[in-house]
Amino acid sequence: MRKSINLKGNKGFRLLLIYERMNKGEVLNKDSLSKEFNVSLKTIQRDFNELRIYLREIYPFEIETIIKYDRKLNGYYLKRSEIDWLTKEEVLIISLILLGSHSLAKNEITSLINKLKKHITYYNKKHIENIISDDFDKYISFISNGKMLQSIWKLTEYITNREIISFKYKLFENNIYNIVKPVSILFRNYHFYLIAYTIVEDKEELQIFRIDYIEEVRLIGEKFYIPYSNKFSNSEYRRKLLKNIK
Repeated sequence: MRKSINLKGNKGFRLLLIYERMNKGEVLNKDSLSKEFNVSLKTIQRDFNELRIYLREIYPFEIETIIKYDRKLNGYYLKRSEIDWLTKEEVLIISLILLGSHSLAKNEITSLINKLKKHITYYNKKHIENIISDDFDKYISFISNGKMLQSIWKLTEYITNREIISFKYKLFENNIYNIVKPVSILFRNYHFYLIAYTIVEDKEELQIFRIDYIEEVRLIGEKFYIPYSNKFSNSEYRRKLLKNIK
């Protein structure tokens, strides 16, 4: 039988919980923490001091990664190095680009933006939420399914491993499986596309498939090889292929 652990009564766990919450971008108030963990204000202050020492030890060359006090919010927060973590400006720009792309499902956009906001402080998080709220509330996805991130990742694995795949394509009236050699993924005009070699009259031709129209992807169980002279070059074919994308 597993023993229950009193997280709040254990100093080690208390430090971990405080650090974890600051890592998520929370601003922590000493009075609130004192009541929550049933310890004195001096104890909470020592916790912050010990966490500062810990940060100096694990980030000796990142002087910007420190615990700071915000007078306006009356709390402590973790300020991260802008070299290794996204800045508030970067989080804002990436959020606006994601919302403007309309290329992911609403649940995927929500998850991504929530994760991005963990890189910044509570105050900056609220500021960004205020800026993007209208676009976020009115967000309309231009895709036909809600699993774009998962689909794109799996396709990149097939591309890397040079695996021949088959799938059904919504734009084709027939119900047959298309057998292709996937070579690249492009983004254009609100949509992600798979670029793949298909066999047409015993000749390989590059074709474009909108990823959210691809269904029932299966592995054929064979790998493919493209001779160097025929290798797909993103720069060489991009202009020609993009002409066919409306």
